[in-house]
Amino acid sequence: MAEKYISFEEFKTVIHKLNNYLFIISGKLEIIMQDESLDQKAKDNLKVICQQVDEVKEYIDYSTKVFLESPKHE
Repeated sequence: MAEKYISFEEFKTVIHKLNNYLFIISGKLEIIMQDESLDQKAKDNLKVICQQVDEVKEYIDYSTKVFLESPKHE
């Protein structure tokens, strides 16, 4: 099967959309975590979700770096 490469513009669009989604999720999580009526278990679960969102952001940053360093990114 032949390898298919996406264009730089396609890649930028995907990364932009993913970052927008993560920004929205992070913002909503911060708002929810300020709710004083949440019990500790709920707060702990939300913290885990925040950590996972941060990890996804790191993967996106790493993927972007690898893509940009690739000789076939255009």
